[in-house]
Amino acid sequence: MGLYWNEKFMAQREKLTTVAAHLPLFASDPLSFTPGEKFQYSNSGYMVLGAIIEKLSGQDYYSYVQEHIYKPSGMGDTGFYEPGKETPNLAIGYTKMGPDGKPLEEVRDNTNIREVKGGPAGGGYSTVGDLVKFHMALRSYKLLNEEYTKLVTTGKVDTGGPIGRYAYGFGDKMLGGKHIVGHNGGSAGIAANFEMYPELGYTAVLLMNADPPAMMPVIMGTRQRLPAE
Repeated sequence: MGLYWNEKFMAQREKLTTVAAHLPLFASDPLSFTPGEKFQYSNSGYMVLGAIIEKLSGQDYYSYVQEHIYKPSGMGDTGFYEPGKETPNLAIGYTKMGPDGKPLEEVRDNTNIREVKGGPAGGGYSTVGDLVKFHMALRSYKLLNEEYTKLVTTGKVDTGGPIGRYAYGFGDKMLGGKHIVGHNGGSAGIAANFEMYPELGYTAVLLMNADPPAMMPVIMGTRQRLPAE
């Protein structure tokens, strides 16, 4: 189902405050390939997953995540934007990426191009401390029992790229003799990387209010400095 960040997304950006509002952005698009043929990361797929959560739980996606993930994890500085309201202590993103993805001559803030609320495919806000709390809640089986924690974090399909094998919302790979489970994300003026080293006991969380390439040297340096044993 690919990516819904298209012309329709930019034209309706201010109205995209529910999961259902996002679905018309891609619902009529043809599939990129036959299901099961290969791997491709899909933001639209995550939006459908959010709709499934709403259907099964009877809650809107935002309330469900707040109640079942943020609250039990103690993540008090994590959430979704409320259009028209200021988010306290929010870092402004800065980018050189234009609307068409091509680089700009000057740096600008990303306020007018990022998602106005966020949702199942990302776009909310958090802190390094809160994401470490998420790691602790996940690994102590506060969110899921041991069986299901292993299920969602164990790779299922080979991505053919740096992610390694993709699980249920987590990448699962071996790199330099180290087992890494996590995920990254980013857009114009936003970069995030979350990596757990299950056998070593380390967690590395990086957040940056810049374009994603600026974070790569920090990610690589962190991986190299962590001992393999």
